[in-house]
Amino acid sequence: MLAKTGLWTLVISFFANGLYAGDKNGKHMVHVLHAYEQSTNLGTPGAIQKNYQFVVVWKGSETPLYFMWRGERDLVACKVQRAHKNTMAKPGEPAPEYMTSFIAAGSRIVKYDTLVITPLAGRGGFHGVLPGGKTRTALYFSTGEKKWFFAPIKNFEKKQPQMMP
Repeated sequence: MLAKTGLWTLVISFFANGLYAGDKNGKHMVHVLHAYEQSTNLGTPGAIQKNYQFVVVWKGSETPLYFMWRGERDLVACKVQRAHKNTMAKPGEPAPEYMTSFIAAGSRIVKYDTLVITPLAGRGGFHGVLPGGKTRTALYFSTGEKKWFFAPIKNFEKKQPQMMP
């Protein structure tokens, strides 16, 4: 429920407040631990979808309100979760490197929180003006009304491709 309300709040906020256009590089506000890229074959010849996931440490003093991802095409909304290193994984067994938990309503993201950010497939189509101009493969985030920043992401760890039935 929180994800749905957060997404609608994000969409309404874009149109009500507009976006700040300027060069606001926010690399100093996020430290990217991992940037994953994984291709998924959707079962139809030529239908391949790229999925991304980012593990970052928030270093900003202000709480981030929204995250967006601009890949090769559109700007898309992102799901944000807290991440915790999986210390229960046994050596040699396949297990996720990070465990995630939802961010509860009223809870804030604070400095040095580790976050898993996942762009939501099919949530694109926004064509507003953001800092960074035509910068592609960048994570965009807002810390308040008309305060948008971006962090370019260049290097991705490739995960094993998936096949859909």
